[in-house]
Amino acid sequence: MAYISTVRRGQPRDCILDAWRGIAVSLVVGYHAVRFTGGVSGTSPLGHSLHAMGALGVQIFLAISGYLITAHLAREQHELGRPRLSAFYLRRACRILPAFLIFLLAVGTLALLGAIALDVRSWFTALLFGCNLTRCDFVVGHTWSLAVEEQYYLVWPLVWSLASGRFAIPLAIVVALAGAVIAPTQSLTAIAANNYAAFACLACGSLYAASDRTHRLLQTLARPELIVIAVLALLLPVLVTRNIPVASTLERLLHPALVTFAVFAPLRYRRHLESRALVTVFARVGLVSYSIYLWQQLFLAPGETYHGVALAHWPLLLTIPALLSFALIEQPAIALGRRLTATTRPPRAGDGALETSSAA
Repeated sequence: MAYISTVRRGQPRDCILDAWRGIAVSLVVGYHAVRFTGGVSGTSPLGHSLHAMGALGVQIFLAISGYLITAHLAREQHELGRPRLSAFYLRRACRILPAFLIFLLAVGTLALLGAIALDVRSWFTALLFGCNLTRCDFVVGHTWSLAVEEQYYLVWPLVWSLASGRFAIPLAIVVALAGAVIAPTQSLTAIAANNYAAFACLACGSLYAASDRTHRLLQTLARPELIVIAVLALLLPVLVTRNIPVASTLERLLHPALVTFAVFAPLRYRRHLESRALVTVFARVGLVSYSIYLWQQLFLAPGETYHGVALAHWPLLLTIPALLSFALIEQPAIALGRRLTATTRPPRAGDGALETSSAA
């Protein structure tokens, strides 16, 4: 299995993947900050570029998530004979739900007080992780990506466990290819296109974790010049506002694979990257990326979202609830999930090479 370590034993997190999380949330925040606080039209060339930038940030998150959960499933199968599904779902609930529910409680209270625009239907749709199936009000609209993740987390571990991982690789290939091919289809709604692209990125991350062949191929191709080419290809929709039909179609078809390659190929150069100041800065942002992602939508919304004080005039205020959520809710809840699912079974010989970041 290709879930061989991205972190060494004793390291609680992966610095490189945290840096990618920091980059991802910076792309999303940057998109909303310029698009809405700067008054940029969504139909303008700059608006399209900003949207592509934000979408890329979400896709980076998803590729990492697909990799980490699959690596964890494969590691438990190796150590224990099969994944502990109840423990997996309990850890995910502790990881996602407390901070998410506090955010929903906060925006729901603001809506009841008449401070922001948020209807009851959108609030309950977000609560049920359904904003990837229908359009939700802006303040909770970003939870569509959480909905995609939770739906994947619900189904993928069950499939892995029932098939003992045997059909995981073919299924991941099918999902990745289907998403990559269907997502660029012009007849799709924006919601459907986002879903296909998102599931394709999750599946590509899972494929990298589950397939030795994919892992070896990616590491073989992980040359600096190819990584730069992949990153430039991903930035093509951001940097080039004029439509180039052949290049644009090719980039969209390869997009999930390019995201996966760009994120995981640099792991080959871990020793050179971990000491870089910029990597350290983005890794620290990445630690708080989930809480930042939750709260940024409230502080970077279009003007019509606010009925009273326009929070978008003070976007840096989002760091306050984000840091409080991270320190007081997110971290204690993650620790609780680990305690509730801890096992005292000794690992098999050689398991030291199979560590993955459990803080995903």
